[in-house]
Order: sequence, then C-alpha cells, then structure tokens
Amino acid sequence: GSYTVQVTASNQYYAATKSARLTVEKCFDSALSISNGQLEMCPGEAFSTTATIYNKGTRADDFALTLASPDFLQASVSPAQLSVSALSSKEFRVSVAALYTAQDNQQASVQVTAKDGSTSAATIGVRILPLNVCHNVALTPDGLKEVEVCQGNTFDLLLTNKGRFTEVLDLTVEGPEWAFVTPPKLSLKPGESKHAYVFFSPPFNTPPGDYTITFHGSNDKVAVQATLTARVYPVGGLGQQIPNYTTTDYVLDFAVPTSAQFEENASKPLSFTVTNKGIAPLTDVTLYFENDDLRVLNETIEPFTLEPGEQRAVTIEVEPVRSAGVYPTLFRAVAREKFVERAETITVKPRSWTLKKLYQDYYVEGNVSRTVAHLNVTNTGAFQIELSPSLFGTSENYSFDPSPVRLQPGESRDVKLYTNAPTESNATVALVTKGGDYTYYDAVTLQPEPLGATGLFASAATFGALLLAILIAAGVLFYVTRKPRETEAAESAKKRGAKVKKRGRNKRR
Repeated sequence: GSYTVQVTASNQYYAATKSARLTVEKCFDSALSISNGQLEMCPGEAFSTTATIYNKGTRADDFALTLASPDFLQASVSPAQLSVSALSSKEFRVSVAALYTAQDNQQASVQVTAKDGSTSAATIGVRILPLNVCHNVALTPDGLKEVEVCQGNTFDLLLTNKGRFTEVLDLTVEGPEWAFVTPPKLSLKPGESKHAYVFFSPPFNTPPGDYTITFHGSNDKVAVQATLTARVYPVGGLGQQIPNYTTTDYVLDFAVPTSAQFEENASKPLSFTVTNKGIAPLTDVTLYFENDDLRVLNETIEPFTLEPGEQRAVTIEVEPVRSAGVYPTLFRAVAREKFVERAETITVKPRSWTLKKLYQDYYVEGNVSRTVAHLNVTNTGAFQIELSPSLFGTSENYSFDPSPVRLQPGESRDVKLYTNAPTESNATVALVTKGGDYTYYDAVTLQPEPLGATGLFASAATFGALLLAILIAAGVLFYVTRKPRETEAAESAKKRGAKVKKRGRNKRR
C-alpha cells in the first residue's frame, strides 16, 4: 500500500518537518489453479489437465514447476519452468498415469508446486476406479430351447463390453458333450456388442428331459456365465419328425474325413460332404461335433437347405481338445427331417515346431515407449518352413526382424517382435502360425516397462486406455509354407530410425 511519512529535523534553535509518500510493493506473489482438479482413471490409463500460474507480484518471476505423487501414479509437467511477467499468467500441462500396480477403487492426489520468489501449490485429486468399471462385460442369455432327439437347436447369447478396455474372452461350455460354443474366442472393444452361439444336438439314445448347459466367457480381468436349459423330447415329441424317420422321402448321405490327423495346439480345416438322396427337401442342415474331442473355430455355422439331389461340401476349422493320442469321436449331420451319425477316429500328434520367448528390451521411439520381445523359433519337423510375420487384426505400429525367415529341419533362429510397451501387467499377445494345412496357436506374455523408466509414462500418456486393448486384441500372424530344401538368401541389415536403449532384460518366459 501507500503511506505518508513525516520527516522532522530539529536542534535547539530550529525544527523543520517535511512529508513524503511511501509506496510498498508486493514484488513476488503467485497463485495456482487447476482446470480439472479431479481425474478418474483405471490402472493403465493416463489423462492430462491444464493448470495456470498467476504472477500477482509487481516483478517478473521465473517459476520452477514440480510434482509430488504416490508410487503407483506417474506424473509429468510440461514445461518444467515458466517465466511470467508481472501481473500476468501462463498455462501449463500436467499429465498423470496410473500404473498397472495401482490398486483399484482408491483415492489419491498429485501435488503441484510453483516456486521462485514466491511459492504456491494446488492439488489434483485422482480416483482409481473399481475393477468392475474398468473391466465389465454384460451377458444377455437366451431362454429355454426345446429339441427332439436327432435334431439340433441353437442358443444365441449377446455380450456387450461396458468397460474401458478391449476384452478378449475365452468362450467355453460345460454340460452334455453334444453341445458346443462358437466362436471359441471373442474380442470386444469398449461399447461393442457381439453374439456367441451354443449349438446342441442330442443323439437318438438321449433320455428325454431338461439338460443344463453352462456358458462361460472369461479372461484374467472379467468373467461372465449363463445357465442354459435344453429340453429334449423323443422323436415326434414336438411334432417335428415322423416316428418312421427311415422313410425314403428323406435320405441324407454324410461323408466324413477318415482317420483325421492333428497336431497339438493346432487346428486344421476338415471337409464334409452332405447329399440329399431323397425326394423331399432337407431343411436346417447343420454339422455337430463332440465338444470333448474337437473345438469348432468358425465364427458361426449357418444352417442350410438341401434340395433333392443336391450335394454340398462344408469345410469347418477344428482344433483337437485332447493331447497326443488316438481317440474315437462322432460326427453328426442334422436336418429338421433327418440325421446321420458317423463314428471315426482322430489322431493327435506332437507339434512339429516350437516357439519360445527369451526376454524383452525397452526403448523410446518419439514420445512412445516401445518394447522388443526376443523370440526363438525351432523347426522340429521334417520340412523347411518359411515365416512371414505380420501383426494381425490392427494397424498398430510394429515390425519384425528378420522378416521373412526360413528354417531347415532342426534349425533354430531368433526373431524380434517390436511393438508398444504394455501399461498393464502380463499383457498377452496371441500368436497364430500357419503351416501347411495347420494353424498353430501360442501366447506370448509381455511385461510392462520397469517402473523407474521414463518411457512408460510417455507411452501411457500417448495411448492411455487403448494401448492394452490393442495389445490384447491383436494376434501376431505367421504364414508358414512348407517347401523343398533351398539355400536361404542372406538377409539385409535392418535400418531402424529410432535409437534403441536397452533398459534391462526380463528373463521371464
């Protein structure tokens, strides 16, 4: 403020007084404000907010901006220093990421401090959301279904992702062996809905009554289930089949693969031929499998109609459920008017090649935290294989080194998979490898970057909630073709634009 000061000078002979105006300035004073002082996030997500520093003093000031937060939050401020003129203000950004180690359903805070000639502070509240908000799948089940023996029916289930991450669910059923689910895996983006189908076809000797089929959809974060009821009637119990079902009006011929061979953890297409040799149409023709022997991998199986004399080839991708060995199984072709059942054996052999994860390195590319997974591929079969890797189901930035790679029988080679570093623990990348008629299925677990590495925050802040979703939903596709032996051409050295800084090796496999 301003003050009047009187100055007096005197001696024994004389006294004089003068008045002076004194102004006292507040040279250094400041204040902080946060545009969004309460953030809500899940482990693995990141958000940012705008903050403003006000220089309320009469002198320009240079402020150093610092943050304080608990270990499970990673916070960054940009820029870290600001020069602010007298009686003016400037904005800056504060970014906060919740690490995968954050416990769900808790409240925390980040303290923002600006300091130089004066000190001011503000607090950003951070709420870590409950698990059922971050990962939430709703299941709408189907009602009671009725069926006569020797016929088939289908349960239609709707799954909706109400969470904040993409969910990849393993779908299974428990109950009678004459029921199976398709597809076996389902990927749901946030807000997305998809259908799963449970097909069932009780054979002729199935006792009438109600049968319970339990549907499961799950991963390591979320699980849903539904109890389905199939009511089984004898032949003609619903008036859908004539008791004399051997009538020549309806003749269904069903040719199945004989002595089909598989490899463990690998699927292959099986081709079936169905022929209408009768004089009347066969409607709603569908193929059924024993669910404890073979798993159907088709997205769904559409019933079809066969006119008299018509023949149709049906190819279905199936995977053995059992380990190596020889097993009897049943194949069924079921129409509304007729069914045929064929008994066959399947042979399951050990895999002809192997894949192992060795370790991971981490590096920063631009403002994104990246990882390179070192994989080892060994050809244990009798044929040369050629691997041409690509990332399946996403346009996410990735690369492989080398690509392609050819392996002679008995040869082993390392392959590097470059992709974004996950922000949640144990993110799984699904590996799908095609080799001849077979499609092999593997999974590689990627660990997040160590907590002390700054690259993790850059990655989380850039991609947020979508990063883990992309990694889990993505499958890595290798096309493997068997060829005669040939000399492998020398591969060219790969030039990478980003400098790789190794920050430690994760020996977990």
